[in-house]
Amino acid sequence: MKYSLRRLLRETSYTSAATQAFVKELSAQTDHQTYDGYYFEVTSDHPNGCSSYLDMTIEDQSTVWLGNLATHGDQEMCSRKGYAKEMLTKVTQIADKNGITLELLSSSEDPNRISDTELMGFYSQMGFEVIEDMGGTYGMRRQPLNNREHQ
Repeated sequence: MKYSLRRLLRETSYTSAATQAFVKELSAQTDHQTYDGYYFEVTSDHPNGCSSYLDMTIEDQSTVWLGNLATHGDQEMCSRKGYAKEMLTKVTQIADKNGITLELLSSSEDPNRISDTELMGFYSQMGFEVIEDMGGTYGMRRQPLNNREHQ
């Protein structure tokens, strides 16, 4: 197997024992994973051909950037069933356990399914705080639970 210098630099620069534990634990709790030392995506399968998906990037040794969180499958069968929340709950619990800060941009890809305000409220309920309001898109951050308790 060829091991590229680029991959080695990514893993050396971005990963730590905490982010490695985060990736390992989340991988064990999801059905499909892809990880290259920087970019990480996971999928969990659900009934009726539904799945929840999340892609992430390891930003530094204690921060993970959350990209797209989505539910795939027939909209009527799969939407609003709690699958995305289940995925995000796994992620936040594992992040808390490993001292990982989570960051994201809250912006709805389909305002007919969920508005930007509803989506921001969803993330707020999951412990994310708005750190920047960009006029309907919100930069949000979630500190690990043990860090929030001591602030």
